[in-house]
Formats: sequence, structure tokens, C-alpha cells
Amino acid sequence: MRLKIARKEAKYWLKLIKTSSEIEDIETIDKLIQEADELNKILSGIINKAKD
Repeated sequence: MRLKIARKEAKYWLKLIKTSSEIEDIETIDKLIQEADELNKILSGIINKAKD
């Protein structure tokens, strides 16, 4: 259950930061979102294997 929450939150917070008007370096945020997507795939794999 905790992995599912972590999987959702990683991308949520980075998108929230990106939409903030205080952030000037959008490229860095885009790279972090890409890394969050990769972590999401890893966590999804772990969750799927744990079900089996």
C-alpha cells in the first residue's frame, strides 16, 4: 500500500512545483518529472511482483 502512495506522490509534487510561478528553471523540473516517471515504472514493477 505504501508503494502505491509513493508512486502517486512523486509525480504529483513535481507537477505542483512546475506550475508554481516561483520556479524559473523549467528544464530541471522536466528532468525531475522524467525521473519520477522512471521511479513510477520501477515501483509499479515491484507492486506487480508483490501481488504474485
